[in-house]
Amino acid sequence: MNGIAAYALAIELGNSLPGSRILNCLLLPAGFRLILDHPGIPCIDVLFFSREAEIVPAPALEIPPEYTREVYGMIRDSTVAYVRGLGLDRIITIGLLKEGPWAESREYCLRIDLSPGMKAVSLYQIPGDRSCGCHGSSRSRVPDGPFETPAARRWSMLDLPEACPAEVSAVFEPGPAGGGAGSTGGKCAWENAAILVSMIEGLDPVLSRFFVSESGFSPAKIWMNLSAAGRALSSGRFEWNIYDLPGTGKEGRCALYAVRLPAEGRCEKPSGMLGAFHARAGEYVLPSYMEYLRSAAMAPVRKEIGRTRKLLKNLSDDLDEAGRTGEFRQYADLLVTNRHLLKKGMSGITLKNFSGEGTLTVPLDPSLDPDRNIRKFFRKARKGARGLPVIRGRRDRIKAEIERKMIFLEQLASLDSVSDLLRHVPSAKHVPVNRDEMEKTAAFRRFRLDDRHSIYVGRNGAENDELTHGFASPSDLWFHAQGSPGSHVILRGADRSTSRQMIETAAAVAAWFSKARNSGTVPVIYTEKRYVRKPRKSRPGSALCQREKTIFVKPALPDEDGSATDE
Repeated sequence: MNGIAAYALAIELGNSLPGSRILNCLLLPAGFRLILDHPGIPCIDVLFFSREAEIVPAPALEIPPEYTREVYGMIRDSTVAYVRGLGLDRIITIGLLKEGPWAESREYCLRIDLSPGMKAVSLYQIPGDRSCGCHGSSRSRVPDGPFETPAARRWSMLDLPEACPAEVSAVFEPGPAGGGAGSTGGKCAWENAAILVSMIEGLDPVLSRFFVSESGFSPAKIWMNLSAAGRALSSGRFEWNIYDLPGTGKEGRCALYAVRLPAEGRCEKPSGMLGAFHARAGEYVLPSYMEYLRSAAMAPVRKEIGRTRKLLKNLSDDLDEAGRTGEFRQYADLLVTNRHLLKKGMSGITLKNFSGEGTLTVPLDPSLDPDRNIRKFFRKARKGARGLPVIRGRRDRIKAEIERKMIFLEQLASLDSVSDLLRHVPSAKHVPVNRDEMEKTAAFRRFRLDDRHSIYVGRNGAENDELTHGFASPSDLWFHAQGSPGSHVILRGADRSTSRQMIETAAAVAAWFSKARNSGTVPVIYTEKRYVRKPRKSRPGSALCQREKTIFVKPALPDEDGSATDE
């Protein structure tokens, strides 16, 4: 999903969705589904299976219920208040209003990140920007807040200068710096296109390559095309169409844009946003998703075939050695007969065979003495005689197993429905989750201090990981007894206005749930959760923190008024 299409989609949804009700939120295999009561847009699918996330505001995928899981129950039956895009950064925010039973209301913001580095759907409670969970790809980065945006670039597609800036012209000047006009190689075009992308917000690599190749490295023509696309985008008069952009490689096939480009579109008459998304979903998104599932189903089978083939090769080597039983026996008998000629350190010896008509060179291990060399050949001869039939039988079974797995791969390649493929995808029924939703807070010890502040404590290493890296928001305060094993403690709702007494109370709880509980005074470190990370391949409960502060407290638990007290 490119920035132009995401920006226009946010505007189109903002004109259509407000007032619609959220019926449910579902996790899909490598995706997320928002179900609404809107007649034209019954659901919005966000898919994370490729490098860049895909969004489909139409029911393109039929996923059986057993492969989905309900999440974000707190926004069910809420009403869409607004849909906005955060500039051209491929971020769509959906404001939600949830009415309570006593006329109280809660506001939420559902954030959809579509850029390669993010690829996540996050929910926040407003105000306070409290994280209610984040779901996405396994490598997606959780945003610090609902309205976090990347660093601004020099220009934006929505407000480009009329004339081509000197910095852009310099990119295409001959020489080491630009390297453009002096050569016309494909590699040079892609490098120049990447430089343009780093300068202009909303310009994606595919469109940049197309403009560069289509213009023949002319900065003026490139800027003219960019300006035309920018003016059409900022005017809000969108013309949705699908393009196969030449000079962009396979990434430019079936590209969706909301502005007219100097290329032939797939549709003679643009059919609007929903029609364009539906056409692209049928031609590109759904087939790509099925290939992702097919690869996920085939991957463990192919891995098993690879392991089995290595085993088959080892068995074949063992079989070759076992087939030399007679040769090893002859070596051993010759060495016994000529024992007096053997010395330690010899790497081989040439002896007359028993027929006396020829010689035979016997390899020796120079690190072994003569008797051990003789015993080695006797042992190989006995092992080969016993193991030959066993190895042959095992080799035949391994060959048959490889043939069965190859047939299974052919069957997977012929499956043509999502539901059929999902049955063979490992852990498809256990939809992967990056962050659990707020309803799971009951798994932790909790001490409520006031209407805004609560203390959460992990009970073991696994809970500590979940509390710190799954539940806590970036702005929450994280506590741990310094230099002593203990529980992770989170002060939920903390901000700059949080009192010193609240911090001391949370630190006292961290000291209480540590090995230093019986000490008079315990040093406790604390920092914002955003500065805490888990080391790679570390044990459950491990954490590294930065920018920490140290506070000395007496181990205690909170009493009813929120202050710490001994037990």
